[in-house]
Amino acid sequence: MMIAGLSVLRWQPYLAFLLLIPLGVAIWSWRAGTDIAPDAITVRAALGSRRVPWSDVAQLQPDGRGHVEAVLTSGNRITLTAVPVDMLAELVKPDQQSG
Repeated sequence: MMIAGLSVLRWQPYLAFLLLIPLGVAIWSWRAGTDIAPDAITVRAALGSRRVPWSDVAQLQPDGRGHVEAVLTSGNRITLTAVPVDMLAELVKPDQQSG
């Protein structure tokens, strides 16, 4: 898409803002993700991140769109970026479950 945008830019310079679209997608795909650590989950987005201690996570469950979401003890929900439902069993192993 960036190559197509550059070719459009050569003959219509006022369309330069269109180059922001593939740039935004590239930044988001490079930054977005979920890091799982023994003490917390960190969900990263294009412009920020959120770290949630495991003690604040009530459960992990599928969200109906093929992703996993963390249900917090406060009742809020956080979609775990780039974590498909197939990986849910790997996230919650029997030796890591509490209670």
